[in-house]
Amino acid sequence: MFKNVKIEKREIFKQKGHSNDVLSQRKAKNALMKKLCSLLQSTRDKINEYIRNISSAGGSGGCSSRDSEFALVVDGKTLTYALSYDLCREFLALCTSCRSVICCRVSPLQKAEVVGMVTTHTHHITLAIGDGANDVAMIQKANVGIGISGQEGLQAACASDYSIAQVFCFLLLLKS
Repeated sequence: MFKNVKIEKREIFKQKGHSNDVLSQRKAKNALMKKLCSLLQSTRDKINEYIRNISSAGGSGGCSSRDSEFALVVDGKTLTYALSYDLCREFLALCTSCRSVICCRVSPLQKAEVVGMVTTHTHHITLAIGDGANDVAMIQKANVGIGISGQEGLQAACASDYSIAQVFCFLLLLKS
C-alpha cells in the first residue's frame, strides 16, 4: 500500500514539472540531518562520559575545578557541536569541572562564544590571552584580557586590559 503511495507521489511530482532531482535532494537532506543528529548524540555521550570520569576521580562528592587535575583541549570541529543549544549545558559542566580549557584551531567567533558562555553562566572570572586580530573578540569578552604584542601585530595588545611584549613571554619561558 505504502509503495503505491510513494509511486503516486513521484508521478504527481513529474506531472507538475518537478524532476527526480528534487526527490533525491530531499533524501540527501534527510540523510544529512540523521547523520548530524547522530554526531550530536555521540558528542553528548562523550561529554557525559568525561564528566562521569572526572567526578569519579574526585571522589564521591565530585571535585571543583581548583582541585581537578584535568585539562580539556577542544578543537574547532568538536566545539561546533559542543556550543550548540542542545549541548551547551553539558559542555559548560565539563569545562567548569576542569582546571583549564584550551581551545585550539577555532574561529574567532567560537573563542568569544566560549569565553562569553563561561562568563554568563558562571560567576567565575575569565582570562583570555591572545596575540593577533583574531583574538580581539575573545579578549574583549573576558573579564581580564591580555594582549601579546609582537609578530602578529598590535591589535590584541590595543584591545586588551594588559599588554606584554612577545620577547617578555620568551624570557618567562626560559626562566621557568
